[in-house]
Amino acid sequence: MSKKLTALALFTLILLFFLPNINAITSCTLNDPADSTYFDDGSRNLLVNVTAISNGGTNAGNITNVTITFGSVVFSNATANGTRTNVTAGATAIQADFTFTIASSSLSEGALTVYATCYNLTDATLPANSRNSTSRTYTVDLKNPAVTLSKPNNRQTVSVKGGGLVVFEYTPSDTNLGNATHYLNGQRYQSSTSGTTTTNITSGAINRFRSRYSSNNLSSQWIIEITDLSGRKTNSSEFTFKVFAQGSPEAQTVFVTPSGEVIKSPAKPKGKAITTPFFAGNTSGLLSNPFVWGTIIVAAVGLFIWYQNRKK
Repeated sequence: MSKKLTALALFTLILLFFLPNINAITSCTLNDPADSTYFDDGSRNLLVNVTAISNGGTNAGNITNVTITFGSVVFSNATANGTRTNVTAGATAIQADFTFTIASSSLSEGALTVYATCYNLTDATLPANSRNSTSRTYTVDLKNPAVTLSKPNNRQTVSVKGGGLVVFEYTPSDTNLGNATHYLNGQRYQSSTSGTTTTNITSGAINRFRSRYSSNNLSSQWIIEITDLSGRKTNSSEFTFKVFAQGSPEAQTVFVTPSGEVIKSPAKPKGKAITTPFFAGNTSGLLSNPFVWGTIIVAAVGLFIWYQNRKK
């Protein structure tokens, strides 16, 4: 009898070994968010999506459990509000999608290694009842960026030569800076980048924007807005400044002196006035014209000589 039992047990083991593991988890995929994603401290939640697939069979539809591991913290279906949102059953495979809502405030700050684990708990004795997804890196951000302005200083008058160039200097600080935006008089003027996916400003160092002025500017306001890669934003203080553009054109007043000199104010005299015909134009200045007085004197002397000769 014992030999029969031994043979039967051996046959059963061989049969189980060659039978397909119809309830195994064949894949576990962490779909969303993407790798290297940044999150703030709870003003928005982390929506995590996982897909579990097992090969088909009677109990394959019971893949109802997925856990998410953030660093050293594990969130199960219950604690992470995980729900199975979709199940697609088939003869050879079954797919279940899971969605998790996790408050980033429940996590520690910094870069965390994240992965999902998919289970088929109805067949816990099977060696392939669980599978881990590929790991990703998510960064939790708990701080706003900071920024200080340094040039031009508040209420400063900037004197620029010829080219009219004004350099705006600011110093941002954060662990995951995104981009900086320069505002002039409440309007967006220029930005360091078109998006917030990569860092292109330097933390703890002077960064610069530039603008050109072709004329004097009596009053302007400027601020810098810093956005980090998690979407957090900070505005600097508002500074007011003036621009004096040396060599800029100024309105000129043109007039003629009693001596006939042309004056263009504020420029220096350029030369003598051109005399006009005797009775042309404005006659209000005839009496102050030396040509007019010379003509009158010559005529008077001539008349006097003619009169004396006639008496003789």
